[in-house]
Amino acid sequence: MTRLTRKLMISILTVVLSISALGTTTFAWFTLTNVATVESFSANIVSETGIEVSLDGETWYNSLTEAMIQEYITEKYGTFAFNHITSADGQIMRSLGTASLPNVTAGSGHLELILFFRSENVQQLAWTAASLGGTGLIWRADVDFTDSKGEDVLAGTDVSLSPADAMRISVLSPVDVALTVDPLTPVVYENPSSGTNTVLGGLTGVDLSNGGVGADGGLNYYYVKTGGNLPFGTDSVTVVGTETAITSDPDNPFIVLNLNATNGDPVVYPNDTYYFTETLGKTVNYNATYGGYLVINIWFEGYDAEAFNSLLGGEIIVGLEFKGFPFE
Repeated sequence: MTRLTRKLMISILTVVLSISALGTTTFAWFTLTNVATVESFSANIVSETGIEVSLDGETWYNSLTEAMIQEYITEKYGTFAFNHITSADGQIMRSLGTASLPNVTAGSGHLELILFFRSENVQQLAWTAASLGGTGLIWRADVDFTDSKGEDVLAGTDVSLSPADAMRISVLSPVDVALTVDPLTPVVYENPSSGTNTVLGGLTGVDLSNGGVGADGGLNYYYVKTGGNLPFGTDSVTVVGTETAITSDPDNPFIVLNLNATNGDPVVYPNDTYYFTETLGKTVNYNATYGGYLVINIWFEGYDAEAFNSLLGGEIIVGLEFKGFPFE
């Protein structure tokens, strides 16, 4: 490895998810076959001297190009599509109203990236910046409903929407066989409140049926469109708590990874159904003093008040930044 520092900056600068328009104006749950297909994924991940990053745990780089990430997604998922899903913890993804059923595997509605890191002296990784943006759109309401701000929207009214407002990003370090302490709690980001967005935040068993007409926004629209129905489970919704600002404040860092002492030996991660599905488990040759991995999930939160199928005609740009901690 090259000259050692305590710094790491990894930026997914232009993660552009081009979403194909499906010709519908219904809420995401209204037609379950309506999914958003990723047509392109542009990214650039760069690390500073002293830390290297890998997509496969075998080949290490100071930077990951757009082509590398696109190849990773294609090899892992084939044809990837977003679907409406939800998460109570930022780690396990489920279909709406199915908390007792098997989880939704990566690629079946949400994007999951696993990144490996190695270093000779950096032992902690902090998430220091996040952004969710993209191309907004104007949608013409086809029925009367109440929007997420509590305002009445009449059929025929043009409504400004942003697809990023219904998205979530979680960053986590799951159970790691090399860890001597418990895994860290996932950190989850959603866009802050704005003219087009109302923050959902975290909910635990909260009734969003709102007297049977659905909470303001997408649920009320669904209620009207379906002639008085609400999705199963709406009377007891649990979603993960979120942050609306990820900062690099050294006094309140978002530590997302404790790199583990490897002693230069290979680390074998046992086979599981969610992260490492190799028959004999995943072997990573860190060839460094410290190593570990992060899981990044990006999903369309179906319970979000801004989750409309009309958003499937937009683009999403995801920006992430990580640094070694303590900061220099």
